[in-house]
Amino acid sequence: MDYDAIVTDIKMPVIAVAFAMAFGLNDAVEIALVASALSPVPPILPGKQIKAGGHASYVIGLLLISALVAIGYVPLAGHLLGTVFHRPVQVDIGNVATIV
Repeated sequence: MDYDAIVTDIKMPVIAVAFAMAFGLNDAVEIALVASALSPVPPILPGKQIKAGGHASYVIGLLLISALVAIGYVPLAGHLLGTVFHRPVQVDIGNVATIV
């Protein structure tokens, strides 16, 4: 299992929230910063992973698992962030599944 990816999925939103709270950014900037930190983007695009020597089946499997985890992770993280910022945040699991 790729534990670095799991740690990054937790670490990046925490860092983004810390920056948003510490620097008193504009609301739109805060939202964009945190939303981009929540986005399930692979660290290296598939073509680059394969060129770097990765097996295509591993690369595709990693992307598939990342996408499936995002279906539950993004709504949960959105809810937690809404609690931290004391703002209503509704991310419907069905909408995330449709996008994925």
